[in-house]
Amino acid sequence: MKRLLLAAFLWLGTTSGTALGQSRELIQLQADVVALSSQVSQIQRTLDERNAVFLQLIEQVVDEVVGLAGTLERVTGTSADVRMSNETLSGEMRVLMSSLRGDLELMDRNIRELGIRMDAISNQITGMNTTSSGLGAPSARFAQAEGDFYARNYELARQGFREFISQNPNSPQAADAQLYIANSFYDSADYEQAVIEYDLLLQTYSNSDKRSEALYKKGLAYANLSQPQTAMIYFHQVVADYPGSREASMAQDRILEAGAGRSEPR
Repeated sequence: MKRLLLAAFLWLGTTSGTALGQSRELIQLQADVVALSSQVSQIQRTLDERNAVFLQLIEQVVDEVVGLAGTLERVTGTSADVRMSNETLSGEMRVLMSSLRGDLELMDRNIRELGIRMDAISNQITGMNTTSSGLGAPSARFAQAEGDFYARNYELARQGFREFISQNPNSPQAADAQLYIANSFYDSADYEQAVIEYDLLLQTYSNSDKRSEALYKKGLAYANLSQPQTAMIYFHQVVADYPGSREASMAQDRILEAGAGRSEPR
Protein backbone atom coordinates (compact mmCIF):
# COMPACT_ATOMS: atom_id res chain seq x y z
CA MET A 1 0.00 0.00 0.00
CA LYS A 2 2.77 2.30 0.88
CA ARG A 3 4.42 1.50 -2.37
CA LEU A 4 1.22 2.26 -4.22
CA LEU A 5 0.84 5.63 -2.46
CA LEU A 6 4.45 6.46 -3.17
CA ALA A 7 3.98 5.64 -6.87
CA ALA A 8 0.85 7.77 -7.03
CA PHE A 9 2.61 10.65 -5.33
CA LEU A 10 5.50 10.46 -7.73
CA TRP A 11 3.14 10.39 -10.72
CA LEU A 12 1.27 13.44 -9.46
CA GLY A 13 4.52 15.25 -8.93
CA THR A 14 5.68 14.48 -12.43
CA THR A 15 2.35 15.50 -13.92
CA SER A 16 2.27 18.76 -11.93
CA GLY A 17 5.81 19.60 -13.02
CA THR A 18 4.96 19.05 -16.64
CA ALA A 19 1.84 21.18 -16.41
CA LEU A 20 3.73 23.86 -14.53
CA GLY A 21 6.46 23.89 -17.20
CA GLN A 22 3.88 24.16 -19.98
CA SER A 23 2.13 27.01 -18.15
CA ARG A 24 5.40 28.92 -17.88
CA GLU A 25 6.08 28.43 -21.58
CA LEU A 26 2.58 29.65 -22.40
CA ILE A 27 3.02 32.71 -20.20
CA GLN A 28 6.39 33.42 -21.81
CA LEU A 29 4.86 32.98 -25.24
CA GLN A 30 2.05 35.36 -24.37
CA ALA A 31 4.60 37.85 -23.05
CA ASP A 32 6.59 37.53 -26.27
CA VAL A 33 3.41 38.08 -28.32
CA VAL A 34 2.54 41.15 -26.27
CA ALA A 35 6.10 42.51 -26.69
CA LEU A 36 6.04 41.79 -30.41
CA SER A 37 2.66 43.45 -30.73
CA SER A 38 4.02 46.45 -28.88
CA GLN A 39 6.99 46.57 -31.20
CA VAL A 40 4.73 46.34 -34.24
CA SER A 41 2.59 49.15 -32.88
CA GLN A 42 5.69 51.25 -32.25
CA ILE A 43 6.96 50.57 -35.75
CA GLN A 44 3.54 51.47 -37.17
CA ARG A 45 3.49 54.73 -35.20
CA THR A 46 6.99 55.51 -36.41
CA LEU A 47 5.98 54.80 -40.02
CA ASP A 48 2.85 56.94 -39.62
CA GLU A 49 4.89 59.79 -38.21
CA ARG A 50 7.47 59.54 -41.00
CA ASN A 51 4.72 59.33 -43.62
CA ALA A 52 3.10 62.43 -42.16
CA VAL A 53 6.43 64.29 -42.30
CA PHE A 54 7.03 63.04 -45.85
CA LEU A 55 3.57 64.15 -46.95
CA GLN A 56 4.15 67.55 -45.36
CA LEU A 57 7.43 67.87 -47.23
CA ILE A 58 5.71 66.92 -50.48
CA GLU A 59 3.03 69.55 -49.86
CA GLN A 60 5.70 72.17 -49.18
CA VAL A 61 7.53 71.24 -52.39
CA VAL A 62 4.28 71.41 -54.37
CA ASP A 63 3.48 74.81 -52.83
CA GLU A 64 6.96 76.08 -53.68
CA VAL A 65 6.66 74.80 -57.27
CA VAL A 66 3.27 76.47 -57.65
CA GLY A 67 4.68 79.68 -56.17
CA LEU A 68 7.66 79.51 -58.51
CA ALA A 69 5.38 79.00 -61.49
CA GLY A 70 3.31 82.02 -60.45
CA THR A 71 6.45 84.11 -59.98
CA LEU A 72 7.77 83.02 -63.37
CA GLU A 73 4.45 83.90 -64.97
CA ARG A 74 4.48 87.32 -63.33
CA VAL A 75 8.09 87.90 -64.36
CA THR A 76 7.29 86.82 -67.90
CA GLY A 77 4.25 89.06 -67.95
CA THR A 78 6.25 91.94 -66.50
CA SER A 79 8.98 91.43 -69.09
CA ALA A 80 6.38 91.50 -71.83
CA ASP A 81 4.86 94.65 -70.34
CA VAL A 82 8.29 96.27 -70.10
CA ARG A 83 9.07 95.30 -73.68
CA MET A 84 5.75 96.69 -74.87
CA SER A 85 6.31 99.85 -72.83
CA ASN A 86 9.79 100.24 -74.30
CA GLU A 87 8.47 99.72 -77.83
CA THR A 88 5.67 102.23 -77.20
CA LEU A 89 8.11 104.73 -75.69
CA SER A 90 10.53 104.20 -78.58
CA GLY A 91 7.75 104.84 -81.09
CA GLU A 92 6.62 107.95 -79.25
CA MET A 93 10.20 109.21 -79.08
CA ARG A 94 10.64 108.69 -82.83
CA VAL A 95 7.44 110.62 -83.52
CA LEU A 96 8.52 113.36 -81.13
CA MET A 97 11.99 113.58 -82.67
CA SER A 98 10.51 113.67 -86.16
CA SER A 99 8.11 116.43 -85.13
CA LEU A 100 10.92 118.33 -83.42
CA ARG A 101 13.12 117.98 -86.49
CA GLY A 102 10.31 119.33 -88.63
CA ASP A 103 9.83 122.28 -86.28
CA LEU A 104 13.56 123.03 -86.29
CA GLU A 105 13.66 122.83 -90.07
CA LEU A 106 10.72 125.20 -90.33
CA MET A 107 12.30 127.58 -87.82
CA ASP A 108 15.61 127.49 -89.66
CA ARG A 109 13.90 128.14 -92.96
CA ASN A 110 11.86 130.98 -91.50
CA ILE A 111 14.95 132.60 -90.01
CA ARG A 112 16.82 132.29 -93.29
CA GLU A 113 13.90 133.58 -95.28
CA LEU A 114 13.44 136.40 -92.79
CA GLY A 115 17.03 137.43 -93.51
CA ILE A 116 16.27 137.37 -97.23
CA ARG A 117 13.17 139.41 -96.59
CA MET A 118 15.13 141.97 -94.58
CA ASP A 119 17.62 142.24 -97.42
CA ALA A 120 14.76 142.75 -99.85
CA ILE A 121 13.21 145.43 -97.66
CA SER A 122 16.60 147.10 -97.39
CA ASN A 123 16.89 147.03 -101.18
CA GLN A 124 13.35 148.37 -101.42
CA ILE A 125 14.21 151.30 -99.17
CA THR A 126 17.33 151.95 -101.24
CA GLY A 127 15.28 151.85 -104.41
CA MET A 128 12.71 154.23 -102.94
CA ASN A 129 15.48 156.66 -102.13
CA THR A 130 16.95 156.54 -105.62
CA THR A 131 13.84 156.56 -107.80
CA SER A 132 10.34 157.92 -107.60
CA SER A 133 9.02 154.69 -109.04
CA GLY A 134 10.43 152.61 -106.23
CA LEU A 135 7.15 150.72 -105.61
CA GLY A 136 7.36 149.34 -109.12
CA ALA A 137 10.94 148.10 -108.76
CA PRO A 138 11.53 144.31 -108.90
CA SER A 139 12.89 144.13 -105.34
CA ALA A 140 9.79 145.90 -104.03
CA ARG A 141 7.48 143.46 -105.80
CA PHE A 142 9.45 140.52 -104.42
CA ALA A 143 9.36 141.97 -100.89
CA GLN A 144 5.61 142.51 -101.13
CA ALA A 145 5.10 138.89 -102.18
CA GLU A 146 7.32 137.76 -99.30
CA GLY A 147 5.20 139.75 -96.89
CA ASP A 148 2.08 137.99 -98.17
CA PHE A 149 3.84 134.62 -97.85
CA TYR A 150 4.77 135.14 -94.18
CA ALA A 151 1.28 136.43 -93.49
CA ARG A 152 0.05 133.14 -94.99
CA ASN A 153 -1.80 134.98 -97.73
CA TYR A 154 -0.60 132.29 -100.07
CA GLU A 155 -2.79 133.16 -103.06
CA LEU A 156 -1.55 136.75 -103.07
CA ALA A 157 2.02 135.58 -102.49
CA ARG A 158 1.89 133.18 -105.46
CA GLN A 159 0.43 135.86 -107.66
CA GLY A 160 3.16 138.30 -106.68
CA PHE A 161 5.98 135.77 -107.13
CA ARG A 162 4.65 134.64 -110.51
CA GLU A 163 4.48 138.26 -111.66
CA PHE A 164 8.02 138.78 -110.42
CA ILE A 165 9.27 135.71 -112.34
CA SER A 166 7.40 136.76 -115.47
CA GLN A 167 8.87 140.25 -115.37
CA ASN A 168 12.33 139.23 -114.19
CA PRO A 169 13.08 135.73 -115.55
CA ASN A 170 16.86 136.24 -115.38
CA SER A 171 16.91 137.72 -111.89
CA PRO A 172 18.94 135.83 -109.26
CA GLN A 173 15.80 136.00 -107.13
CA ALA A 174 13.64 134.20 -109.71
CA ALA A 175 14.62 130.80 -108.27
CA ASP A 176 13.86 132.11 -104.78
CA ALA A 177 10.42 133.21 -105.97
CA GLN A 178 9.75 129.75 -107.44
CA LEU A 179 10.85 128.11 -104.20
CA TYR A 180 8.45 130.33 -102.27
CA ILE A 181 5.65 129.25 -104.59
CA ALA A 182 6.46 125.56 -104.05
CA ASN A 183 6.77 126.04 -100.30
CA SER A 184 3.41 127.80 -100.15
CA PHE A 185 1.75 124.67 -101.56
CA TYR A 186 3.77 122.44 -99.21
CA ASP A 187 2.78 124.53 -96.18
CA SER A 188 -0.85 124.32 -97.34
CA ALA A 189 -0.53 120.48 -97.39
CA ASP A 190 -1.12 120.46 -101.17
CA TYR A 191 1.79 118.08 -101.64
CA GLU A 192 0.97 117.02 -105.20
CA GLN A 193 1.09 120.61 -106.45
CA ALA A 194 4.16 121.24 -104.33
CA VAL A 195 5.96 118.41 -106.18
CA ILE A 196 5.05 120.04 -109.51
CA GLU A 197 6.40 123.43 -108.37
CA TYR A 198 9.63 121.93 -106.99
CA ASP A 199 10.09 120.13 -110.32
CA LEU A 200 9.65 123.43 -112.14
CA LEU A 201 12.44 124.96 -110.07
CA LEU A 202 14.74 121.99 -110.66
CA GLN A 203 14.11 122.01 -114.41
CA THR A 204 14.33 125.77 -114.92
CA TYR A 205 17.14 126.87 -112.58
CA SER A 206 19.92 124.34 -113.06
CA ASN A 207 22.55 126.54 -111.40
CA SER A 208 20.47 127.76 -108.48
CA ASP A 209 21.66 127.27 -104.93
CA LYS A 210 18.02 126.46 -104.07
CA ARG A 211 18.14 123.08 -105.80
CA SER A 212 19.25 121.18 -102.67
CA GLU A 213 16.30 122.53 -100.70
CA ALA A 214 13.92 121.84 -103.58
CA LEU A 215 15.12 118.21 -103.80
CA TYR A 216 14.83 117.70 -100.05
CA LYS A 217 11.39 119.29 -99.81
CA LYS A 218 10.25 117.24 -102.80
CA GLY A 219 11.28 114.12 -100.87
CA LEU A 220 9.29 115.35 -97.86
CA ALA A 221 6.27 115.95 -100.08
CA TYR A 222 6.43 112.36 -101.37
CA ALA A 223 6.79 111.12 -97.79
CA ASN A 224 3.60 113.01 -96.90
CA LEU A 225 1.94 111.44 -99.93
CA SER A 226 2.70 107.99 -98.40
CA GLN A 227 5.31 107.21 -101.06
CA PRO A 228 8.36 106.50 -98.87
CA GLN A 229 10.35 104.71 -101.57
CA THR A 230 10.09 107.69 -103.92
CA ALA A 231 10.95 110.00 -101.03
CA MET A 232 14.12 107.97 -100.37
CA ILE A 233 15.20 108.49 -104.00
CA TYR A 234 15.28 112.25 -103.52
CA PHE A 235 16.87 112.05 -100.07
CA HIS A 236 19.67 109.95 -101.53
CA GLN A 237 20.02 112.37 -104.45
CA VAL A 238 20.42 115.32 -102.07
CA VAL A 239 23.17 113.46 -100.19
CA ALA A 240 24.92 112.49 -103.44
CA ASP A 241 24.62 115.81 -105.30
CA TYR A 242 25.02 118.25 -102.40
CA PRO A 243 27.27 116.63 -99.77
CA GLY A 244 28.00 118.85 -96.82
CA SER A 245 24.87 120.92 -97.28
CA ARG A 246 22.32 121.43 -94.52
CA GLU A 247 19.71 119.61 -96.62
CA ALA A 248 22.09 116.66 -97.14
CA SER A 249 22.49 116.33 -93.37
CA MET A 250 18.73 116.35 -92.84
CA ALA A 251 18.21 113.90 -95.71
CA GLN A 252 20.80 111.56 -94.20
CA ASP A 253 18.88 111.64 -90.92
CA ARG A 254 15.72 110.64 -92.78
CA ILE A 255 17.53 107.77 -94.50
CA LEU A 256 18.95 106.48 -91.20
CA GLU A 257 15.57 106.83 -89.50
CA ALA A 258 13.89 104.80 -92.26
CA GLY A 259 16.57 102.11 -91.99
CA ALA A 260 16.17 101.90 -88.21
CA GLY A 261 12.40 101.51 -88.61
CA ARG A 262 12.84 98.55 -90.97
CA SER A 263 15.36 96.78 -88.73
CA GLU A 264 13.31 96.98 -85.53
CA PRO A 265 11.78 93.65 -84.38
CA ARG A 266 8.06 93.42 -84.81
